[in-house]
Amino acid sequence: MLEIGLYGLGRMGGNMARRLARGGVKVHALNRSFEVAVKLAGEEANVVAYRVARDMVAGLAAPRVVWLMLPAGEATDSAIKELSGLLVPGDLLVDGANGFYQDAMRRAGELEDAGIRFADVGVSGGIWGLANGYCLMAGSADLDIARLVPFLSDAPLAPIEWSEVPAEVILPQWRTHQPKIAGTVVEPLLQIAPSMPLAIISLMASCIRK
Repeated sequence: MLEIGLYGLGRMGGNMARRLARGGVKVHALNRSFEVAVKLAGEEANVVAYRVARDMVAGLAAPRVVWLMLPAGEATDSAIKELSGLLVPGDLLVDGANGFYQDAMRRAGELEDAGIRFADVGVSGGIWGLANGYCLMAGSADLDIARLVPFLSDAPLAPIEWSEVPAEVILPQWRTHQPKIAGTVVEPLLQIAPSMPLAIISLMASCIRK
């Protein structure tokens, strides 16, 4: 069974955990309010609740994938600092916050020094994501994206198969938060014309690459 650590169970993170769990993924769930993780585990068969990051990391088999869905800024930085002392070389840490791209660059460099892999994945979907899937703007090395594909598509978190995503949408590491910001404008269009946001994001990605 696929397994993932998911830290941050707010409206977006909690529904991502539900969607993954219902797709057959074992979700090791951590939240700053432990009661939220316990409630989720009581409602979803494939969710295990943890009180502290150390126990969550210990519960995952190496090489691990740990996905953060925390507010951008201090909360994310604090979690990354804590996890960097618990994860081991070869583990993959995913930042799903809508953060500043230079923060993602800095984090990638700091984690690389410890041998920990890093991916930034902008997430949109709001309250519709649980039922319809999420817009996921993933940026990292090819080998890290390959490790994430089962969670991005096969589970699926995304509303379409990853093989259907145009190559120009897959961005270099740290650049994904830029279209994520613009994506907050595009997101409501998902409810009207699902193919339209992908086309717009493709255009934004082409501009960002230049």
